[in-house]
Amino acid sequence: SQAQALIEGISAQNLIGDKAYDNDAIVQQAREQGMNPVIPPRCNRKEQRPYDEHLYQHRHLVENAFLKIKRWRG
Repeated sequence: SQAQALIEGISAQNLIGDKAYDNDAIVQQAREQGMNPVIPPRCNRKEQRPYDEHLYQHRHLVENAFLKIKRWRG
């Protein structure tokens, strides 16, 4: 629910997110700010929106980095 406020005013080339962020308002805001939304569409969408699958695979690397940080915080 706070994703739009989070990306407000940020400039980036791509916005990579998981299916939970597949929302027309978020995608439109990202495009208006000059970002390429790399968010896979949910399976219940009537029209599946295309996205860069190769670039989306890099999201996994970032998730693993956060996992390692969380393991060592204690």
